[in-house]
Amino acid sequence: AGVVNVELKATAALAMDKLKSISGVRKVVKEDERDGWTRFTLRAESGTDVRQPVAAIASENNWPLRELHAQSASLEDVFVEIPQSDHTS
Repeated sequence: AGVVNVELKATAALAMDKLKSISGVRKVVKEDERDGWTRFTLRAESGTDVRQPVAAIASENNWPLRELHAQSASLEDVFVEIPQSDHTS
């Protein structure tokens, strides 16, 4: 799965709801909130780039966007995803 880091100036609960609604986003975690800025980590379905929809939502809601980047999956990320994968025989 892909990981995207986002920092924007918005009400955390509202932003979280909007980010969760993006197609391909599997999980949204609020990492930090300071001075009106909130950092989120998004886990997206494998092969899905959600950066453009995140930028669009920020623009539509007039939320300043300070960070938006895809992060390479770490070995830990891979191990977290393995139990969540569907295994069919």
